[in-house]
Amino acid sequence: MPNQPYSHPPITEAVIEIRFAEVVSDRLLLSVSHALAPRYPGQQILPNMQVLQVSVADAARPPTAQWAAGPQAYRRASPSEAELAIVAPTSLIVSQLPDYPGWEAFFDRFKQDWSLWKREVGYQKIVRVGVRYINRLDLPAEGPVVDHEHYLNLFARTPDELGPTTLYGVQAIFRSESVDGLITINSGIVPSPLEGHLSIMFDIDVGRDRDLPQRDEGLLSLLQEFRIEKNRVFEACITERARELFGT
Repeated sequence: MPNQPYSHPPITEAVIEIRFAEVVSDRLLLSVSHALAPRYPGQQILPNMQVLQVSVADAARPPTAQWAAGPQAYRRASPSEAELAIVAPTSLIVSQLPDYPGWEAFFDRFKQDWSLWKREVGYQKIVRVGVRYINRLDLPAEGPVVDHEHYLNLFARTPDELGPTTLYGVQAIFRSESVDGLITINSGIVPSPLEGHLSIMFDIDVGRDRDLPQRDEGLLSLLQEFRIEKNRVFEACITERARELFGT
């Protein structure tokens, strides 16, 4: 599959997360944050927080990060604020907001940030690796209801007697044999930023928390496999009508 198969991919955020077994000291986290400053001059301190714990309690809203008590983290942002890095006590998170530049550019940035993390912190046992892509499908609205099944193969199935669905939220978790991990998919209606449109959030997380490579060669190879698996899941879940929205 080409690196960027769609001219207008619906990606609102792409994330690579590496999680560690031990808590990294604030002194080392601050060193990493300073090392990242040339690329990410903007810094925000996230006090007493742990990030990327997903909640899907409200069907009318997309899954959101829940903040739990913990040591502080450092959020770094590029001048455009489209490129982010979060240096947390037990994780390194690299994120890309629109416009998404394609996997190779995003992956190269992760590798640079990962190299800086290792230089400042040293070896830390990896206990989870994840790749997450949050997509938003903006659908032309001919009325208050959109037939979601015309765009996604994953949706809430309801009895016809109840009438059309105006709001929904679903979560599905699968085991992936190809990457020996779990795939978590969240989908639901979200507020649209476009006038005359309705929007559907489509969130794919591919992760693994066992038998993880601890050396760079294996880690980077695994992330490439995650990307391939994420693409497979994405293509399986969208319809031809959805593809027409993105352009090819």
